[in-house]
Amino acid sequence: MRINRITTENFQGARAVDLDLRTAATLIAGPNGAGKSSIAEAVRLALLGTPERVGLKKEYGALVSDGAKLGAVTLDQDDGAVGISLPKGAQSGEALVPQSPALPFVLAPERFAAAKPDERRGLLFALTGANLKADEIERRLLARGCVAQLVTQIKPILRTGFAGGADFAKVGRPRPRAHGRLPRANSGAARRPRAGRRRSRRSTRPNWTRRAPT
Repeated sequence: MRINRITTENFQGARAVDLDLRTAATLIAGPNGAGKSSIAEAVRLALLGTPERVGLKKEYGALVSDGAKLGAVTLDQDDGAVGISLPKGAQSGEALVPQSPALPFVLAPERFAAAKPDERRGLLFALTGANLKADEIERRLLARGCVAQLVTQIKPILRTGFAGGADFAKVGRPRPRAHGRLPRANSGAARRPRAGRRRSRRSTRPNWTRRAPT
């Protein structure tokens, strides 16, 4: 999808905009209140059909510039035009809008940061084509020669998703007790006393200190 021209009529702060986009990237600059944010919102409204400043369709009249009764947004593309008229909210050219789950996040990247963990995970899986389940990950780890007991311990973490894995990494889990502890490589060697737990022993050296004569 390529947008060749952006046209707005009485849309919020963008009362009369006609931008001919001849380059691959376009920079829109201007002082506060010039309508920069309104142009960005107009593009998102025309493509997504969801307004940002009102919640109900009957409130679309609030998107029309002050003093005007009608408004419109039109995006000219290579294969046609996409637009929306206000205050009715009638859309045109919906079939030309790409049906991609990434489109809302491309138009407003801050949505990705504000999305729920399940939404972010679903988007990343959709974009990368990854669809591995916990059982499949377990099978691959065992095929690589990973310790079966450790793989079994982390399998529940894989089911909880990114958020559960992050919490596990921060808090951690207590080490298993003796019956579940893995054998050490030097299990046959004598165990050394831990630092800070040595028993205090009284010195057996004779006391050669003489008392001063009274």
